[in-house]
This record gives sequence, structure tokens and C-alpha cells, in this order.
Amino acid sequence: MFGKRRQTIQKAFANKCDRHSQVESMRWIDKIAGQLVRSAWYLTF
Repeated sequence: MFGKRRQTIQKAFANKCDRHSQVESMRWIDKIAGQLVRSAWYLTF
């Protein structure tokens, strides 16, 4: 009973934070991709 209620709360929290976390992960991926491209560029030239 308590576990189910907790799950619901977690789900609501996840939905609330989902949009923000998507933006954050996009920024993070962008940063990593940029670093990879930069290092690849240094390696090739």
C-alpha cells in the first residue's frame, strides 16, 4: 500500500521534472558531442 503511494509520488515528480531533465540531457549530450568532435578534429589534423 505504502509502496504504491510512493510510486505514484515518484511518477508525478518524474513528470514534473521530465521537461527540465530533457533540456539538461540535451545540453549534456551537446557538450559531449562537441568535445568528441573537437578531439576527433585534433586527431585527424
